[in-house]
Amino acid sequence: MEDIEGLVSTIAEIAANFDAAERTVHLSRGKGCPGFEVQGAYDLKAIADWRAINSKPKDGQSWLRAK
Repeated sequence: MEDIEGLVSTIAEIAANFDAAERTVHLSRGKGCPGFEVQGAYDLKAIADWRAINSKPKDGQSWLRAK
């Protein structure tokens, strides 16, 4: 897994960091993905760690890869 860390302030920035759609980020949040505890200070490392364990992409790809 790539080293992804830092805080971002918007869902759009999370999506951009993982080359994912904002909808994908919202869906993961709804499934219990951490890193969203403080609005405007989203933890990329917590999100990446959760996705590494919980991501089950249908096409063999994952939005875990950072740009």
